Amino acid sequence: MPSTKDAEGFIKPIAEEATQQASLFLGESIGFWVQTAAIVLTAFFAAWAVFSARQMTRRKNSADVIFNSKNDKKLRDGIKTISQLHKDSTVELAQFAYDLSNDQTKRDQAASINYVLNYYEYVAVGVKRGIYDEAILKDSSYSTLVHMYEFCQPYIENVRRQNQRPTTWCEFEALAQKWQDKPLKAKRKR
Repeated sequence: MPSTKDAEGFIKPIAEEATQQASLFLGESIGFWVQTAAIVLTAFFAAWAVFSARQMTRRKNSADVIFNSKNDKKLRDGIKTISQLHKDSTVELAQFAYDLSNDQTKRDQAASINYVLNYYEYVAVGVKRGIYDEAILKDSSYSTLVHMYEFCQPYIENVRRQNQRPTTWCEFEALAQKWQDKPLKAKRKR
């Protein structure tokens, strides 16, 4: 069997040298690459776990908002008030944006309108920031949210003008307009 002498005069078999060269890949040992692959796979699965947990949290938060909205008497009453005012042809919802200090009923109605708009602003900010899953909320609240926006739009514009704050309820408005642009599609029966 052929052999070579190393620097110290020892004889090394050529087969041993070939084995040593074969254990290198791109200048690194096989052990290095196994360790690197393990680290990369661990990082991938950790990132996947974080992503999955985030999605699950968004879905849970969305379910909580939906459930809580069904149990929020003040919200339900406010939506009912807005719907009744909208149906009453003698009432303009926009008028509730102005000072109503002499009429307690109108003040209460304006407070109900504000409560509903603030609630939907809160939801819209949560959707924008990724706290809530937009698809779940859209599936469950599309009609109510869009109708509340349509009914309250004149009121919103008057409040903005009166208070000189053009961003009042702007996230709610943006979400409602986005949903109007891409409405829910009717599901086919099988």
